Amino acid sequence: MVLADEKEQEKSYEVKDKRRVNPDGTLKEEAEAQGVAEEGGARNPAEEINTEAQGEQAAAAEAHAYEHEHGAPGEQPPIPLPDMYSTLQILAWEFAEIAWIYMGLHLAPGHKEAVKDLEQAKLAIDTLVFISDKLHSKMSDEDRRATRALISDLQLNFVRQSQ
Repeated sequence: MVLADEKEQEKSYEVKDKRRVNPDGTLKEEAEAQGVAEEGGARNPAEEINTEAQGEQAAAAEAHAYEHEHGAPGEQPPIPLPDMYSTLQILAWEFAEIAWIYMGLHLAPGHKEAVKDLEQAKLAIDTLVFISDKLHSKMSDEDRRATRALISDLQLNFVRQSQ
């Protein structure tokens, strides 16, 4: 006695590829395409041309929409301009670190000994003061207090290192 499951396992399936495009994206040859058309039933050649034209139009419309949204293929979107206030804040903190380093209170990256150059430390502190004055109107109260405290610490430590 043969069970229904065994009958299903004994069945074999034949797969026919009716696509008109090869896996690498090239078009299949006409003979193959006609063979597929004959298997699927008789088709009107005018219908095929119309369908192909519609497909090309749809692909062109899709490509145009993509280009409009993302730019042309291979074209990178424009890089946004930097916000000068944010850039100056970053530079201000860099100048503060440079001042600490030239006062000999922080080690420079890659150095094993402290570097002391008070002339450069003073220039870094003065530049930090200048930048913070330019940023004053764009800073929050908390950032203003933090920047003032940092400048005061740097100036006090500069005086101590100068003695």
